[in-house]
Amino acid sequence: MHLSDRSTGAQIAVFVDAENISADNWPLIGAVFAGLGGAMTLTCFGDFTNPSHAGWLAVCRDNAGTAVMIPGSGGKNGADIALAVAAVETLIAGAADMFVIVSSDRDFAPLAHRITNAGRIAVGIGYASASAELRSAFDRYAVLPHRQAEPKPAPAVPRVETQQPALQPLLTPKQQNALRALVARLSRDEKAGSVLLSRLGLVLRHEDPALAASLAKGRLRKTLNRYRLAEEQGEGTAIRVSPVADAALKRAG
Repeated sequence: MHLSDRSTGAQIAVFVDAENISADNWPLIGAVFAGLGGAMTLTCFGDFTNPSHAGWLAVCRDNAGTAVMIPGSGGKNGADIALAVAAVETLIAGAADMFVIVSSDRDFAPLAHRITNAGRIAVGIGYASASAELRSAFDRYAVLPHRQAEPKPAPAVPRVETQQPALQPLLTPKQQNALRALVARLSRDEKAGSVLLSRLGLVLRHEDPALAASLAKGRLRKTLNRYRLAEEQGEGTAIRVSPVADAALKRAG
């Protein structure tokens, strides 16, 4: 399928990072894909108790969309992770031909690459502040002509914390086996025989939130290396992991 296709049979899935883009921009956003035809599904992710994000509730109501509530206590990137997981699940299910990601957050670049690598169209929509890395990841990136009341984060509540060193969690044998099996399962789905570390983290958060939380802030990579649960290739955002070869397992034992 190409961007120029305007088949009424096309399924368009729109995913909105409601904490990054203001709902005031919806008329402009809708105009980007209004002429593409086909059936549209709309899903918005964010903490809608924040007045800056609440406008998306009305957008969902008026467009038969779904608002996925991500409480502010769910973590800084809670909405981003939930959006990425939902988009990947839609991709795997083959439920959409075109994916529209509404966000200026460069963290969605790997998601866009995964969509296009699967032969689907990835369209991004966001502000001019979006990085070149993010824009180039999409088949097309539409820049909103001007920033309309971009949401501002809610004031942080001051709190006193005792600085603690980041401890690398100890995994039980059962957790080690589960993590090793997840690496193997996801790697089998990839032509390269390995899986992006970032995708492994997203799927782990979806399937075992408690374990994922204990492995946040870079601890997933360290734990994989500590227990020899996976072999690592690449660097930066392109780090991939694959199952450990049998010979390596015997040496580790």
